[in-house]
Amino acid sequence: MAELSGWELIERRAAAFEFEAEQEAGAPLPGEPVPVDPKEELADVLKVIRDLLGPALPYIPEIYTDEVVSALAATTVPVLDKYGIAIGGVGGLLGPEIALLALVVPLGIVTVRTHKAWKEAQTIEQAPRTAPQAPVQVAPIRAMVAVRDTGGQLSMQGA
Repeated sequence: MAELSGWELIERRAAAFEFEAEQEAGAPLPGEPVPVDPKEELADVLKVIRDLLGPALPYIPEIYTDEVVSALAATTVPVLDKYGIAIGGVGGLLGPEIALLALVVPLGIVTVRTHKAWKEAQTIEQAPRTAPQAPVQVAPIRAMVAVRDTGGQLSMQGA
């Protein structure tokens, strides 16, 4: 590695100080909320949707695991940025409503399904129980059908 001259060393240090200053300028002030990462926010929205659909479609949580949702969010955010679509602030704008919806909808679905299963069980228990009846014996029927022997040769249709 070549030795740096005095001016090159000063230029590199100046660039490093400028980079640090930019980083500090972008950092939140004390007491200010930390900016939300769009990938995390989209992943959270997708997880809420997954959890809402889970009781109705039990295979959805098995397909859309946390890892799959995170990968989907990480690959979707650059496309949304490219087309100028922003989902930023959805959690802050509708946070309490989404939380309530995420709790009430799955509970409602599970409650309805449980009630239907309970109702079917009550119907089965209340059905009159009858003793199995013996099968009816039917005498075999013999029919006489005229068969023409053609000696193994096929005959024409209609002949």
